[in-house]
Amino acid sequence: MSLSDCVEKNKKWDNNNTKSLVLDNLIGEMIALEHLPFRFVECLGFVRLINRLCPSYNLKSRQYFTSFICEKLYGKVKDKIMELIKSFQKLALTTDIWSDSCSGVSLISFTCHGITNKYERKMIILKAEVFNDGRHTGENIAAKLETMLSSWGIPKENVLCIVRDGGTNMKKGISLLSIKNIDCLSHQIQLVVKEGLTSQESIIAAINKCKKIAPHFHHSNVAQDELVHLQEKLNQPKLEIIQECVTRWNSTFYMLERILKNKDSLCLYASTSNKISQLTSEEWILVEKLITLLQPFEEITRELSAANVSISIFHIMFD
Repeated sequence: MSLSDCVEKNKKWDNNNTKSLVLDNLIGEMIALEHLPFRFVECLGFVRLINRLCPSYNLKSRQYFTSFICEKLYGKVKDKIMELIKSFQKLALTTDIWSDSCSGVSLISFTCHGITNKYERKMIILKAEVFNDGRHTGENIAAKLETMLSSWGIPKENVLCIVRDGGTNMKKGISLLSIKNIDCLSHQIQLVVKEGLTSQESIIAAINKCKKIAPHFHHSNVAQDELVHLQEKLNQPKLEIIQECVTRWNSTFYMLERILKNKDSLCLYASTSNKISQLTSEEWILVEKLITLLQPFEEITRELSAANVSISIFHIMFD
């Protein structure tokens, strides 16, 4: 290797260099496709890898990739998505509003469902952004959804229907747009389940005891280790206690099912430590019956929540 070749090899590329731009694009796509944080490009391991594989490449900061992905890549992807949306003769939409407990903000989602000319089903998440338009009134929801439709060039007459939850504000908001809308079946099923679980005091008491048992093991490594020791002693599988989550469908079922599977070890733990409430024999029987009762609802909800679910599945389930 000549001296000039050696110098050229270790020389950093200019940011406008063709090879550098190709790597910029590949790194940006990797961040987007793998849902990586922008700070990933500044992590020591990634920096070492790039310097080893391509010493000539001048690795950019996370601010560069934030701008690159949000402006250049997003624009290219949006153009392709708009072409795909225009190919749908009719399309359906799903939308929801929820609160993020971590950030303390409300979010609204907007998803498109359609069939191409080649009869391929497509599901595209068009929006998931902060709902900062004041109260969640029907008028504000209608204005937000209309802005979303306009930003993607979707005429209201091309929308077959919008699937939403059963909130009166959502019903009013979509009705103001004069678009056909229907209740989310999974959401309706969960409302029925929730109403049924709060219909009797004995059920409420048993579930509340289980709700107090689960956090005890989640908040204490010592308690978790002791439970594992008891499971080994009783020749039971090492299963963690599942905690209920109010925003997760079927989580009450999963919590009760896991607690019943750990019945012997939990009873032994409660009798020796007095740190959790002991369920009575009647409550254990009730938990077992609740699991049997909730099992079909869990299966139906899981089927209806699948990415490839279609309207035909309703007839199979409910005929």
